[in-house]
Amino acid sequence: MPSLLLGLALQAPVSAEIADKLTLKSVVQVATDEVMLRDLVKGDGAGLQEDLVICHAPEVGSVRTLSMVEVAAVLKKYDVQYLLQGPAQISLMRVGRKLTPADLKPLISAALVKEDASIIVGDVQLQAAIFVNETKGVRLHKLRFDPRINRYRAWFVASDTPNAPIFEATASLDHGAAPQEITLSKTGRSSSASLPQLRRGQTAAMQLSGDGFNATLTVICLEDGMEANTIKVREPSSKRIYQARIIGTGLLQAVGREK
Repeated sequence: MPSLLLGLALQAPVSAEIADKLTLKSVVQVATDEVMLRDLVKGDGAGLQEDLVICHAPEVGSVRTLSMVEVAAVLKKYDVQYLLQGPAQISLMRVGRKLTPADLKPLISAALVKEDASIIVGDVQLQAAIFVNETKGVRLHKLRFDPRINRYRAWFVASDTPNAPIFEATASLDHGAAPQEITLSKTGRSSSASLPQLRRGQTAAMQLSGDGFNATLTVICLEDGMEANTIKVREPSSKRIYQARIIGTGLLQAVGREK
């Protein structure tokens, strides 16, 4: 299978202006319902239309294959002209959805109301972007009032994500008392470190490299495994069994093939 480095110009009226080049990724992880053009392109996507939707994202934890020809066809409908290059096939993986302050506010409110029924939580701010499979997997770990900023600092556990990371948010009070600290859960990284990052039966994307070619295959995991572990996977169409190392959420690197 030769290296797939090709350009695909969209059908458009002849113009003296040369179309901009866009290099597509081979593997794309998204956390939204729609896949945008900027998600597919290497780099920061500067200059691309922010609202240019290419397709629907797959279900959480699943993989969908999108071809360069399909991307070109969508761009043609938008009457947008780019010269596309890169892999002929793109593996799309849905890694979850982005948490919002509205998802976290009820958890903070419920904990504080136990201390004082008159407490009303104001605005909530996340300190970083966090992606989860389901919001019901998020639990409040600890809540502490910080008088220096006159806000609560809240730590949460996203228990349905690999290694159960703890992340932080802050919250103001519109009304009520401010108890100094409330510890709700002792669950953190250590208690969830043994959770598999990939489970048996789960669909994932496997990068396959060889002499003169690179490809990404959709495979089925035959074993549970954590990041850096090597597990057996099966490619459904050929039924071939591979040994693959886990290099990320829903992503593997082939290290060998079983005969």
